[in-house]
Amino acid sequence: MKRILTLSIISLMTASLYAGVYFKEHQTNASVETTVLVCNSTGAYAYHKYECGGLKRCKATVSEITLSEAKAKRRKACKKCYKKI
Repeated sequence: MKRILTLSIISLMTASLYAGVYFKEHQTNASVETTVLVCNSTGAYAYHKYECGGLKRCKATVSEITLSEAKAKRRKACKKCYKKI
């Protein structure tokens, strides 16, 4: 019984921590901006969530920017991590 309870607590803690990784939030003055990751290579075209495997292919540096900055740079949502359901 203790083992089941311990595993339940661990899985709840892991789920809550993992949920916070989906979107890291950045506070500016009175608003909260969602931040995303972008690859800084010349051929890169997308912005990504923090857990996306698509960034592994990036040969340049990876930067964290706000979602509005990514859209202003004409970046599109990654097809892997922003799948339409």
